[in-house]
Amino acid sequence: MVVWWCGGVVWCARDQLYLREKRDAYNGIDMSAFLMNPIKRLSRYDALLRELQRSTPPEHAEAGTIEAALGRIRSIIDQLTEARRAVDTTNSLAALNASMQSESDASGGGSLLQPERKLVRTYSASDRSSPASIGLSVWCDVM
Repeated sequence: MVVWWCGGVVWCARDQLYLREKRDAYNGIDMSAFLMNPIKRLSRYDALLRELQRSTPPEHAEAGTIEAALGRIRSIIDQLTEARRAVDTTNSLAALNASMQSESDASGGGSLLQPERKLVRTYSASDRSSPASIGLSVWCDVM
């Protein structure tokens, strides 16, 4: 199953089918566009709170509250970024697994998709004499 990131939610194919069915009810606007609006606002809230923090004197009674709100918004943005990275990693691994599926079936190997498997780094190299490139992905199984 391939999953993807949208609006702070991990979606699967069943959810995407539902969204396509409801698109007509919203004059052709995909519901995922509506779901992205709150996520887009987070970066605006961060910018607004930074501006408010710059213009608020440190001795002001609400300076601590502004600092706390800014820290919380940044924490949420970091969590969303990490979740997006995790979904991208899963999709990369699923694509690699699909491309290798016939080979693993022939050799009796199992699926590359494991919940503890994380992408460490990807490399791409090409030979100057050939337009083809070679890809290398380094994965780590964290126990």
